[in-house]
Amino acid sequence: MVRACILIRVVPKRARDVFNDIRMIGGVKKVMMVYGRFDIVALLEMDDIDGIV
Repeated sequence: MVRACILIRVVPKRARDVFNDIRMIGGVKKVMMVYGRFDIVALLEMDDIDGIV
């Protein structure tokens, strides 16, 4: 099992659309909107590293 935490910056007006699109990607376990340097954090879980890259 491989896990990854992806930190994402987006154009503010597109944040909600990007958030919803990321939720639909296979392997994404959790997506959170955050404040600070990054706008969205996505937690992924896959069987191997090839599923993440």
